[in-house]
Amino acid sequence: MDLQLKPNKNAFIISRVATLLLLLVFVFIVILILGILFELGTIFYICLLFVFLGLGFLLYYLELIVYKKLLYIFYDDRIVQKGGTIFSDYENELNIKNITHLKKRLPFIENKIFSTGHIDIESAGTSASEIHLCSLVEHEKYFGLITELMEKNGFNLSKEELASTEKPNGLGVFFEVFKSFMVGLFVVFYSIVSVIYDDDGNKNEYLYDKFVAYFLPIVTLAIIVVFLIHIFKYLDLRKRIYEIYKDVIIYHEGFLSKNYALLPFRNLTDSSLTQSLVDKIFNLYDIKISCQGSANEIFFKNIRNGKNMIEKLDSLILAKKIVAEEQTISLKEQSALSQNNTGRLTDSKINFDTTYVRDLQIDFKRTVKFPLLIGLYSFVSIIILAIIYFIAGSVFSNLLIIGLIIASISIFLVVLIFISMLSSIIAYIKYRSTKFLIEEKKIGYKF
Repeated sequence: MDLQLKPNKNAFIISRVATLLLLLVFVFIVILILGILFELGTIFYICLLFVFLGLGFLLYYLELIVYKKLLYIFYDDRIVQKGGTIFSDYENELNIKNITHLKKRLPFIENKIFSTGHIDIESAGTSASEIHLCSLVEHEKYFGLITELMEKNGFNLSKEELASTEKPNGLGVFFEVFKSFMVGLFVVFYSIVSVIYDDDGNKNEYLYDKFVAYFLPIVTLAIIVVFLIHIFKYLDLRKRIYEIYKDVIIYHEGFLSKNYALLPFRNLTDSSLTQSLVDKIFNLYDIKISCQGSANEIFFKNIRNGKNMIEKLDSLILAKKIVAEEQTISLKEQSALSQNNTGRLTDSKINFDTTYVRDLQIDFKRTVKFPLLIGLYSFVSIIILAIIYFIAGSVFSNLLIIGLIIASISIFLVVLIFISMLSSIIAYIKYRSTKFLIEEKKIGYKF
């Protein structure tokens, strides 16, 4: 197979330029507000308009060059992405057998106007080896083509034996969105206050009158926009569905923009379970699945049935590892047999002991005792310094210099005592709450 593919030209360029223009519009609105505040003339607004139009044409030209250089090439065992900008060129190659995450994205506006979608392919290794197929008209066709190539390269994507179906808990999603909403409101109000009041807290009457006259409706609109964004975010998170099969994880998400993704168990390495304070109160969990390579992690957030879900994930990941090990051993034995038949020497088989099972804990002396001793020694040192000061007082009449030296050392030691006590408390919590679990087929970590 040698299939060459390019994005849809109009969808690719217009969607990217529109995104950048939205950022420019925000910047120019801020500049426009400053112009109104300082009552700049008509020439300023005309120049501002020409600058905006000029940047718009420049962005279109740059994205046109990116489109002309962008090319996707499909082979039987790999996918190559070629591209570049006005000053550079690049070529990424992704081996099919290393795929860890395959995701199809349908942006709402672009998909409705151009019927296009994006396909993201992540692999074991760094982010530099990722492939992003942008603005494809026949995205369903090419998503199916990639899954076929994966199956030809040893992946099992049959979706047999559904083990579990999970959805994010509504309460957990609400708290996550509410936290983000409050941050958005804080940014809006902080921006207003920083404009109206100076660093000393004095109100600028001129700017205040201008704000009331011109910008109160704009701020109201900004708050409404922040609210609507988080409403859509809540609906988007609530639409997530995670399906765990024997050989693959599939998840759907999205309210307006739709996402569909699959994670084959073949290249998954481990999973972990975490809880924040709010999660612990409402018995919710966040699950992180790690893939081969650096910084390849997928998060499933706000899961009520987290413990059962991670147990199933661990068992399926472990089962895949055992199968992979057996296949590797079988290939090595065949290779060794072949070498024997040709008269070559082979290494003797090494048997590893896998029966060692134990729960381990952090060492108390190294974790807690050391910072505690630092605090104790600092306290004793302060007492010794006080004794020295009183003894010196009975001998010397002028103790100013000695007193300043002792006071400086004592302040340092008091700070050291505080740090050591805080470190001891944190270390004790870590000592009591941390466990390393060594089992027959895996190593676990609990905190």
